Amino acid sequence: MSSQIVSVRPALAQRYGGVAWKGTRAEPAEARRRLPIGVPIIALLLGVGFGVYSVMHGWATLYNDSQSHLDIARHVTDGLTPGLAQLGSIWLPLPQLLMAPLTAIDALWHSGIAGTIVSGIAFVYSAIRIFSLVEELTGKRAAAWCAFIVYATNLNLLYIQTTALDETLMMACLVGAAYHMIRWTRTRGMGDLALAGVATFLGTLTRYDAWAMFLAEIAVVAIWSKLHDRRGHSMQANALFFAFIGGYGIVIWFLYNFVIFHDPLYFLHSTYSAETQQQYQLQTGYLPTKGHITTSAATFGWAIADTVGIAVVGAAVLGLLMMVFRRGKPLHRNLAVIAILGAPILLNVATLFVGQTTIRTPQLPPHQMFNLRYGLEALPLIAVAAGSVAAYLKGALAPVPLIAAGAAVLLMANATPVALAEGQHGASGFGRDQAAAVASYLHANYTGGRILADDGSSAVAPLIFMSGLNLREFVTAGFHPYYENALSDPSANVAWVLVSSRDQIEGKMNAFPSRFAQFRLVYHKLQNADVIDLYQRIPDAPLTASATVHTTGASAAARVR
Repeated sequence: MSSQIVSVRPALAQRYGGVAWKGTRAEPAEARRRLPIGVPIIALLLGVGFGVYSVMHGWATLYNDSQSHLDIARHVTDGLTPGLAQLGSIWLPLPQLLMAPLTAIDALWHSGIAGTIVSGIAFVYSAIRIFSLVEELTGKRAAAWCAFIVYATNLNLLYIQTTALDETLMMACLVGAAYHMIRWTRTRGMGDLALAGVATFLGTLTRYDAWAMFLAEIAVVAIWSKLHDRRGHSMQANALFFAFIGGYGIVIWFLYNFVIFHDPLYFLHSTYSAETQQQYQLQTGYLPTKGHITTSAATFGWAIADTVGIAVVGAAVLGLLMMVFRRGKPLHRNLAVIAILGAPILLNVATLFVGQTTIRTPQLPPHQMFNLRYGLEALPLIAVAAGSVAAYLKGALAPVPLIAAGAAVLLMANATPVALAEGQHGASGFGRDQAAAVASYLHANYTGGRILADDGSSAVAPLIFMSGLNLREFVTAGFHPYYENALSDPSANVAWVLVSSRDQIEGKMNAFPSRFAQFRLVYHKLQNADVIDLYQRIPDAPLTASATVHTTGASAAARVR
């Protein structure tokens, strides 16, 4: 009898795509294999190697957004009113919270190493989990290695993981959630479902893209439970259990906005929200995707092609076709992972369509590079799909995917990664030279006194970072009531004023020029149609007693993120 059971198991494993099902539980053919030691070693070497190289060349802080992330984290420990309220209301808080202990060290803050450490750890984890996810899904180690190569050697990801940008952490949460969710479809263990919820919880506090992933996972849990769990009310129980853990981050964010800004939806429609920023883009003609679904899809498609590579995308399309032409539980598992990893892709297209985000690609008007890194959010799905090709090829064709993955790496290595090129020459580093010039002048001539600045301006935020001054010297929108008092009576509260095109301070200066009569222009920098002006208080106009501010409470205003 036992010999008959043994003889049946290979047939079952073949029938269910390398997964043998025993009773109500399944065990992959590779389940008893440990993670190859080469996987974490290679991921660690790649992450650390590129991190060191990027920091040494000053690339870790090329992006204005990267500098802003670092400054927000620093605000938690440094500033006129430090604390968690300084996290602001637009960017989700987890990346800044993780960096805050590191940015408290000046060297790690100014060099960007604080962001490199956090993103680098996230990269290593996600690379390991990509391997585990594909092996769990297909039961084939060759497929897992192929997916790992596609993911871990992507030069754009290797660069982005050296910065303080939040995409790498988001992808770690995405891959981690998908891995534990797919394990749960086999084990039905509540531990795996809980870990999927924890990864989702962290993701929803990292980027809004994870909110779409959360909805997709609820659908996966409910549908899988309905189809494959015969226990009474299991669908409701599993869905509620996962939703309670995975959705807790969204609840926290609503509560944070309500407590700090007295509006749970403040992040959607505040002065510094994405919606408000896109209004200016729309007026200047830089939002061609709004209201055009084909343009939106084409824009994000080109962003994917630019960051991942057309050859790899082609392999992934073939892999997706192979994944959906299955039957039974293997098909349902494939569809589950496609839904989870594909959710951020659909959300990006949708937000482009409604005008909530902006991506500019060299292939489409206005033929610029801006936010191309968003295309990397498709890399986990592409890596899984490309790796799956190896699971379905046999005989002489079996090594082809691995050889192709290696060839794609060499092909991409012949050119500068577009994510790095964008930071160096694209709109994501717009105004960097202008801001650096003003920051250099301020640093060289600073003689003390507070500096009024609207760090919601995309030009001023990097200037503050580049100045090398402590953030407590700047009176910015997050410091109440210092900022409001400085706007109403600048000569009594600050010694310097930074003014950028279309920021709040320029508006006050145009509306109430008499308030700034005791300041003289000491540095003017013009780039295209935008300017940054630096004003200094006239020496014979001393600060008045009203400069001393007594606060009864402090809360942070939103910053442009």
